[in-house]
Amino acid sequence: FPTFEDVLKNVDEYIRNHAQYGPEVRQNLTAALKLRSEHHSSGALGSLFRANSGITAKDFISCPSVIELADFSEDSTSFLMNMLLFRIQCYLARQPESKRLNRVIVVEEAHNVFRKTISEDSSRALINNFFEKMLAEIRASGTGMIISDQRPSIMSSAVLANTAVTIVHGLKEREDREIIGNAMN
Repeated sequence: FPTFEDVLKNVDEYIRNHAQYGPEVRQNLTAALKLRSEHHSSGALGSLFRANSGITAKDFISCPSVIELADFSEDSTSFLMNMLLFRIQCYLARQPESKRLNRVIVVEEAHNVFRKTISEDSSRALINNFFEKMLAEIRASGTGMIISDQRPSIMSSAVLANTAVTIVHGLKEREDREIIGNAMN
């Protein structure tokens, strides 16, 4: 598979041969593709995407695993968590149904994945819809999910509504207390 470094090396040629736009749009596309490719081919993301092989969703699910994302920016963390949870959900959807708890997935700093959106037409809203559906579906495979965050007010309300058990510790912000109070009925 091509890497982001390969994409970066070939942006100019690709735009020249395939972009059917005027000069200004071509220039904007080239700049955007180069910027994103450079971001994904350097630093912690670059070393992650440079690997020739990776770990499968089955590998993560089969044994206790911890994924530490402290070296990544907030946007990169969100991107990686979305990819990872999507892959895990696809794997779990192919597993037989089970009434027994077979595994638990813990998502700490969950606002990186389940962030509240302003517009229902945004890409973030589409991602939230996918993960809300995922929360409801993974139970069938015997999977539980613990969603942990210090600021419930910045998380999607549907995520809060789809949790069966809510454990609350000290919440300093009034908005956080109100949201959790409403979610707990």
